[in-house]
Amino acid sequence: MDTEIGFLPDRLNRAPAVFLGLTDGELRLAGVVNLALWIPAGAAAAALAGHAVLGVGAGALAACGGIWLTARVLRGLKRGRPEGYHADAVEAFPGCFGVPGGLTEST
Repeated sequence: MDTEIGFLPDRLNRAPAVFLGLTDGELRLAGVVNLALWIPAGAAAAALAGHAVLGVGAGALAACGGIWLTARVLRGLKRGRPEGYHADAVEAFPGCFGVPGGLTEST
């Protein structure tokens, strides 16, 4: 009996995509960041009109749109590139504007 595997799957230990190409961890991070950004912004904007609670709901809906937009952008960054490229690209992004940190060269 031959017990040798005839092929070696290359994506065996990778996290599966669960929503629009995002893995579980990426989806959680996108959700937390978008909710932390949009709920206070929606509540503050609606509080100016006297309806702060309505702004929380509007902020939650905007966060859903932000998660969808984040997934679209990251899916474009991932397509046709090596594994982990999108993480390096996101980390290096502030360096494009001269902001210290990320993967910029230190001189």
